[in-house]
Amino acid sequence: MAQQHGIIVLFDVENALKTRSLDGNTYWFDNMKFLGSTGVGTERLETIVPGTYFLDGSQATEQVLNWLPAALGAIPPTVPRNYLAEQERADDRRTLEELAALDSEGGVSEAEVKRLQQ
Repeated sequence: MAQQHGIIVLFDVENALKTRSLDGNTYWFDNMKFLGSTGVGTERLETIVPGTYFLDGSQATEQVLNWLPAALGAIPPTVPRNYLAEQERADDRRTLEELAALDSEGGVSEAEVKRLQQ
């Protein structure tokens, strides 16, 4: 029976996009710290992969490594690169529609102008 070995890499997506680098924006974890893995929670994980054995004591030929990427921050790593730009365009379109509706009504209150300026 193979042993399950979990390795998690956590990306700070927002900061990685700002700096255009993964340096300083990845954090590695595994479930083998109790066996001697070092650097858990840093960019320099040295994981321990112990040998696996069958019930009769003979050496097994496989080790199951579960790689689990995860995102830290507001933007998941699966969104397209232009996600933020598209969101800004949609927001601009909504604001223009609201301005057009106010203009067609004939009058604009001070509160509505301040809300749209924000």
